[in-house]
Formats: sequence, structure tokens, C-alpha cells
Amino acid sequence: QRTTAIDNNPNPVWEESFSFLVTRPKPSATSRHRHGSELVITVWDANVGVDWTWSRPIGTSLADLVIGDDFRRRMIVVRDKGEIDLSLQLVEPFFDLRFGPELHPEEELVTKRRTVKNAEAISKLIGKPVPVDKTPRINVVAAGGGLRAMTSMAGVANALQETGLMDCVQYWSSLSGSTWYLSNFYGDDDPSIPKCSEYLRSRIPLSRKIFSFKRTDVYLKLLYQKYNAGLHPTVVDVYSGMLGALFEGDTDLEKRRKLSNQKRNVEKADFPFPIYNAIRVHHTLSEREYSEWIEFTPYELGMYDYLLSQKVEDILSVKHLGMVCHKRSEPNLHFLQGIWSSAFSGMIKKMAEIGRA
Repeated sequence: QRTTAIDNNPNPVWEESFSFLVTRPKPSATSRHRHGSELVITVWDANVGVDWTWSRPIGTSLADLVIGDDFRRRMIVVRDKGEIDLSLQLVEPFFDLRFGPELHPEEELVTKRRTVKNAEAISKLIGKPVPVDKTPRINVVAAGGGLRAMTSMAGVANALQETGLMDCVQYWSSLSGSTWYLSNFYGDDDPSIPKCSEYLRSRIPLSRKIFSFKRTDVYLKLLYQKYNAGLHPTVVDVYSGMLGALFEGDTDLEKRRKLSNQKRNVEKADFPFPIYNAIRVHHTLSEREYSEWIEFTPYELGMYDYLLSQKVEDILSVKHLGMVCHKRSEPNLHFLQGIWSSAFSGMIKKMAEIGRA
């Protein structure tokens, strides 16, 4: 990092602050292990027509700093004559990642509210009171299968609503095609099971049109936007664009729904808490050899092989030492729908098998 250049001033005053993410070695570490524990400052001339360097690099050790204390040092740097005052402060980092198996605090509050409603519904169903602390946790788990899984999930949701069993359910967990139903349901400003079913029924006939050449420009635009953001476009982006065309229509990309927007519906605890699942695999290994289970909620993404979670708003942001060092905007919901879906990868695999045959 560098300061701004101050022109024609023999006594410049910068009054600028910089933040660095550092791994601080123990004071007792040997010199070999203390490598990289210095803050190095060099004064340069902004005029490229002359010798740039006005000082030798001056380093100050970070190993002996105490968290919270200010460290001030007057450094003679400018050709052994000028002086620069430096102030350092080491602060405890605020991690943007969450470590441990515990639920997100907001999810815990929502499930507590939901448990109260579960107790009331179960008590009404069996005809005798059920204490809140004795309420059984009933969850619905839905598998994948593209549009078939989505329509199946819609049928299950309607049946649970009509029989009064929906209020007994604590969690909805979904994968691949069933995430399409759940994400569209909770993505509505006013979630309603009949309304969601009717909406999806109207969108399914359009599924053939998402493969038309007229949509090619839209898909290419999505790839171009991702590339400009410093990310690597993949075939999943094309599939996500198709899902966006199916569920979002011609809505502007900037106005499309996001997973974090579902918080306002989730916190009411009127419906089961949603979990969207994905399986991360390695491109050189089969899923039997290597796979990781990843869970998404409106609050965070959880990688439980590492007991690590992060906010959904920071899914695409660059992290370093547990903190966001380059903020990127949250992806649209259709992008996550593509990640959650295994149907497309299944089609590609099937096509490859047919090609080999």
C-alpha cells in the first residue's frame, strides 16, 4: 500500500492510515521463523524522471507489539536527514468467518420461535398438550431430480399444508431440483404454497424456450459480467443463466432475487426453516473418492467438514486470514440454484457416456 503523492512540499504531512492483515509470530520465535514479521517503509519520488528511491527500506518488528497498545516511532529515512513519524496499533481481528458447529444466532432464534408453533400444532393434532421443551423435531428432506423433484416438492408442500402437518415441521432440507421449489417459495415477498405452485406451473411450459438462440446473448452477458468481476466463468454459469431465464424471466440482473433477501420471510417462523444443499467435488477425482457436503441458508454457507461458516453476502468475496479483503456483491439466486443442482452435471455425464458408446 502507498500514500498519496504530495507535490512541492519540503515538510509533507500525510495523516493517512493503512490496515494490514498479518500473522504475528511469537516474540520467542527464532529469526528464521520471524521472517515476514516486519512492516517495511520506503520513501519514493513520484517523479519518474529522477531516481525513485529517497530512502533505504526501514523495517519495524511486529512481533513485540501488544494488542491494543499504540507504538510510535520516529524514523530517519529521507536520505539520512529527513524524519517521518510512524504510529502503529495492533488490534484483535474481527473474523468474517464463523468457526464451530453451533447454529447461526439468528437461525437459533428462528428455530426457537418455530418450536413454539410446532408444539401448538402437535398438541392440536394429538389432542393433548406437548411442552415446548419436549417437542419432537420433525424435518422434511427432499432429494433431487430436476423439474420432477421440483413438482414433487410442490405436491408434498401442498399435502402438508392441507393436512395441517406443515406447522409440525421444523426444517425443510432440499437438494438439486427440490431447491428450485424451496428457493422460489421463500423468494416471494409474501410466501404462499398455493401461489408458489401456480407460479411454477406457469413457468414449466417455458423450459424449452431457455435453450433458444434468442437467449444466447443473455447467457454470454452473464459470463462476461463474471469475467469482468475477476471470476472464472464455467458451464455452471450457463446452466444458472438458464434457470434465471426460467424462473426470473426478463427481469434485469440487478433486480433479481438474492438468498439473503429471504431473511425477512424466515424470521417470521411461519414455515419450516429452509436449508439448500450442495456437494462439492474435485475435478480430477470421482465423487466416491472426494466430496464435501455444503449447506446454504438465508444467513450463511456452512462447510461442516471444516466446521466453518460464512455470510451468504460474502460468498464471492475474497478472504484472507478469516477476513474479507476484497468485497464482491452477493450473487443472484439463480446462480446459487445452478450450484445446488446436480441435474445439469448428470446430463453432461450421460451425454459423455453416450458419446463413448
